Amino acid sequence: MHRLLIAAAAASTIAVALPALKEGNNGPVRVAPTHNVWEGVYADSQAAAGALQFTSNGCIKCHGMDLKGTDDGAALVGDEFFGDFEGSTLGALYDQIHDQMPPTRPKSLAPGNVVELIAFILSKNHFPSGNTALSTDTTRLNDIKMLQHNPNALPSNMTRTVDTVRIGDTLRVIETIYIRGKTPTDTMRLEDLKIFHKH
Repeated sequence: MHRLLIAAAAASTIAVALPALKEGNNGPVRVAPTHNVWEGVYADSQAAAGALQFTSNGCIKCHGMDLKGTDDGAALVGDEFFGDFEGSTLGALYDQIHDQMPPTRPKSLAPGNVVELIAFILSKNHFPSGNTALSTDTTRLNDIKMLQHNPNALPSNMTRTVDTVRIGDTLRVIETIYIRGKTPTDTMRLEDLKIFHKH
């Protein structure tokens, strides 16, 4: 893989940060992605295969073994990487890799190999894996937003506990969020009680 050219990356980021298009009654309308990279969108097996692809296609030469970049290639992890891709979609990353990489033979990677590389990059950025493999369907890839920080993460002053209690044929799931105040004894407690009836 070659360095993501600044002009190309900037143009790509501007273009791809927009939501995907969907045909409406009055022509195409933009649809915001409904998923994000924190939802376990790739399989561990894909990330492992992507690591092999990263080596066999010479990506290490430009992007480094740790994916932090070199003089010849941009970083694929951390702030520098998300400076280009924050808020865009996995479809944008797919297009970047498929259309431009490797620089000596662009568009030579099979779709399956491209998503394996994406899975590897996601794993190196510490996004969680899931039970379902990442799809090569660009419509689905465009429905997954790239976010460096977990939008569902609690602030550092909050902790969450989940308890399940069975009473007869009813399950009560109690999610409690504790919010620490300025002193150890100054704690606010918020409870969300969910009741499920056994069928």
